[in-house]
Amino acid sequence: RIPKRGRDELKTASNSKHVIVQRGGEFWKVDILRDNGAVVPAGEIMSCFRHILNSKPDPETPPVGALTTMDRDSWADARAKLEENPRNKEQLEAIDSALFAICLEDVDVQSFVHQQDTMLHGEGRNRWFDKSFQLIVLPTGRAAVNFEHSWGDGVAVLRYFNEVNDDTKKAPLPVETTAQSAPKKVTFEIDAGTKATITKACQDFDKLTASLNTVVMEYEGITSKYIKDKGLGLDGCLQMAFQLAHYRMFGHSVSTYESANQSAYKHGRTETVRSCTVESDAMCKVFADKNASRQAKDEALRKAVANHGRLTKEALMGKGWDRHMFALKHESKRQGKKLHPMFEDVANQKLGEIIISTSTLSSPNIDGGGFGPVGPNCFGVGYTTGRLRGVSDTSVEGKDGFACNVMSYNTRDTAGFANAIRDSLDDIRTVLDGK
Repeated sequence: RIPKRGRDELKTASNSKHVIVQRGGEFWKVDILRDNGAVVPAGEIMSCFRHILNSKPDPETPPVGALTTMDRDSWADARAKLEENPRNKEQLEAIDSALFAICLEDVDVQSFVHQQDTMLHGEGRNRWFDKSFQLIVLPTGRAAVNFEHSWGDGVAVLRYFNEVNDDTKKAPLPVETTAQSAPKKVTFEIDAGTKATITKACQDFDKLTASLNTVVMEYEGITSKYIKDKGLGLDGCLQMAFQLAHYRMFGHSVSTYESANQSAYKHGRTETVRSCTVESDAMCKVFADKNASRQAKDEALRKAVANHGRLTKEALMGKGWDRHMFALKHESKRQGKKLHPMFEDVANQKLGEIIISTSTLSSPNIDGGGFGPVGPNCFGVGYTTGRLRGVSDTSVEGKDGFACNVMSYNTRDTAGFANAIRDSLDDIRTVLDGK
């Protein structure tokens, strides 16, 4: 992804044969394909990484990668200034054309939440957030994929993740051998102005990440089998738990986003599932009514989950409306036409502010994952079901259940929302178990 004023560009380097390795504020170019397209033996690649690890980063090197954390227009301006120097333009081309980036992280991770935050954003100095994806590796060898979202979606990245993991398990441990092509350092010539821009980018990034909170919540027993045995859909039940959690905390329902993958279509990306509906709001009101019977709650829950299932199916098969309306609005603006009053309606604007943003991916090869809030009032909820890690409660480690990673700005009660999800799952389970 190349920053440009007004609109970025996506760039593909079809003949690329190298990756970019970042350590500290420094960059290294490592060939992983021969000129004839053959894969460089793992032992040689291992030797290249050994060389990089033995080369202590210079702490005085300005971390150019921090510029990719800036707002896009500011980064576009900073990049244009960098490219005025022919050498810098050549170095940027080496980064842009790399197959992907590998970030060798020096941080000593102290907890699971610290690991989550490190993999999502880290300190921003040894990242290049414009790459299609970055493979971030901790000193312990634990790795994560951090990917730029404009080119693709989580399902494609998860497939990459799973296939690499499976192949790694089958491959023999490499024996280090001398590389035919040694790693080449990618260096920039930074003037005082760009150095000041980098310093400010680091300061702004530190301020932004300091304003974020992350909470991991795990809940034993909510599994696909348990929900299926109750005659309901798992995702619908979990989405209703999120609705009930917000209603429990604030007394009203809010605009909610769930990603629906459209890989059934050749160029399909995603569509929005609107989890907050008339049915979900009615369910929340019934659950909040102290005089409501278990049967009334059960009926309201089933109605809301069934409706959510219908909306999900429609979104998966191209019958959603969010992307269509977004395209109409975008084209209207692009063509200089006056927006239809519908787009300026208060209700539509309220609908457009996502307060609960959710997405789910499941794999036995994933230890965790998540994403940041999409707005100042948003709760970002990445969730999954499967084997629990015992992050905050070691008694559930290795058991099956539900887990979520909740992120929001520190103006919101992140822990409170995670706990409200737990309480909502308690309520739903009590109703489903007929207690």
